[in-house]
Amino acid sequence: MTDPDLDRIFKAYDVRGVVPDDLDANIARRIGAAFAVWTKLPAILLGRDSRISSPELAAAITEGATSVGVDVVDLGLASTDLVYFASGSLDLPAVMLTASHNPKNYDGTFPNHPADPLDPENQKDLKATVLEHDADVGLAFDGDADRVFLVDEKAEDVSGSLLTALVARAMLRQEPGAKIVHNLICSWIVPESIRAEGGVPIRTRVGHSFIKQVMAETGAIFGGEHSGHYYFRKNYRADSGLIAAVVALGELSSADAPLSDVLAPFRKYFDSGEINSPVDDPLARIERIAVALADGRQDRLDGLTVEYPDWWCNVRPSNTEPLLRLNVEATTAELLARKTATMLDLIRS
Repeated sequence: MTDPDLDRIFKAYDVRGVVPDDLDANIARRIGAAFAVWTKLPAILLGRDSRISSPELAAAITEGATSVGVDVVDLGLASTDLVYFASGSLDLPAVMLTASHNPKNYDGTFPNHPADPLDPENQKDLKATVLEHDADVGLAFDGDADRVFLVDEKAEDVSGSLLTALVARAMLRQEPGAKIVHNLICSWIVPESIRAEGGVPIRTRVGHSFIKQVMAETGAIFGGEHSGHYYFRKNYRADSGLIAAVVALGELSSADAPLSDVLAPFRKYFDSGEINSPVDDPLARIERIAVALADGRQDRLDGLTVEYPDWWCNVRPSNTEPLLRLNVEATTAELLARKTATMLDLIRS
């Protein structure tokens, strides 16, 4: 591939594409050289996931960086949060080569199920195993292990919002009155729980680059996203599914009670999860929704958020596709079903 479409592969948070249609060794070599020059440092770090194409692309990135006189510290097969830790502890910039939770047609084979733990279909084996072995908890990591989702002893889902609230409570015991960052699609229970523990909730846009920036600006001790990313100031503000899991296990151990009981105070609301809808003009559709919901409290921090006393919704465009992403939360399951149907009708009609 001699003339890559850079607008297609360079995204808001990363460089992303299918191998070899969008990304190949030649492009990886050029990216490695460009990144090495941009850092203006004598060395960079490099980690990779277990995708079939990762060794070839890692070698190409190494060739590119060394061709401009920059050393590459090869971390080998590694999780993304390990690479974050290495970058922070060694004070060196890093490249992580991963397709994370993307399907097998990206940077792989999945003989049992795809690597996205947010999809309930991919948690069936875990839930069955929890019940079979009478386990206290189940942990589901994504393909590069920076995200984690929990299931309780009843094999019930633990949303990213619930885990954010649980971890926030633990972190506020370490630093009373600290600031906690959460993205705007987290449940109402997250800021409520932070305030109840004496902390200061800070609401941000969706996405790791925004959360890390806000944590740096505010000195927040912890940040959480509904999508299963959890960020820790002591971990160089990087996300780590492993640290979040360890904190949750600590809370479970000290409670001397089943996880379902530990989480019961946080289970106040009902959410739709993220629902994606293809639309021709996402921004125009958002404006139409804003008019239809003019009686609610609106903000434009990230897409459109509209709040009412007993429910709220967020509609925001995808960074990579002509999609609108919808999240709805309500105080009852019946209200959630009605409002989700209303919103989907506004989006899709």
